[in-house]
Amino acid sequence: MTPSPPINTPPAPPTVEGEGNNAPAEVPFRARWLPLLGMLVGFSFVGMLLIQRIGTPPPSVPPPPPTVTSLSFVELPTLGVSLLAPDNWQPPALRSETSFVLSPDGATDTSTTAGPFLYVVVDALDVFSQQLTLRTDYGEPAAQLDALIDALNRDRARFTAAKPYPNVAGTAAFVEGIERGNELRIVLIKTESGRWLYVGAQATQAQFPYYDVTVFTPATKALRLTK
Repeated sequence: MTPSPPINTPPAPPTVEGEGNNAPAEVPFRARWLPLLGMLVGFSFVGMLLIQRIGTPPPSVPPPPPTVTSLSFVELPTLGVSLLAPDNWQPPALRSETSFVLSPDGATDTSTTAGPFLYVVVDALDVFSQQLTLRTDYGEPAAQLDALIDALNRDRARFTAAKPYPNVAGTAAFVEGIERGNELRIVLIKTESGRWLYVGAQATQAQFPYYDVTVFTPATKALRLTK
């Protein structure tokens, strides 16, 4: 019996190292770089935010009030008035023949944009009754001041009712209020001689407590008529 020729079997394909039923498929090149690219983008965004924040100027803060040094008595012979005033402020300046203003730079502006200042009117009821419809016969400072505030057309909702103001030469009452970011105090003093003094103090809300302690209250309590 003649033997059959051998059957030519095609060679098996070469085996790749590590390849098998459980071997993971090779990750494409771009897919391997995507996480790294995401991290770089994130770091860049955070860096831009930090640079922007560092370059942003801080919110504006009102400057601190100038330091008030010691107080000394000053006199205004024209009005016959004396009071305590800061040594490093300008002297009180006449605003009219019956009034003066005490301010750091000697200005006489008493508008809502001015301040700090102390505004004093001598013989106040006589002066205001010539300009306003005002009763002047109350006699008692609190009632008289309430009438004056109403005549001045001040917004009563922003002002307290008049209360006694102690430790002055005579008897006095005061009201306090807020107008356009300013804190105000108005004191009406009935002197021992029966004359009336109007004392208005104004500064920003932030600075009023400072000026009240250092200037407004000492000056008001020391206010005297000298003639």
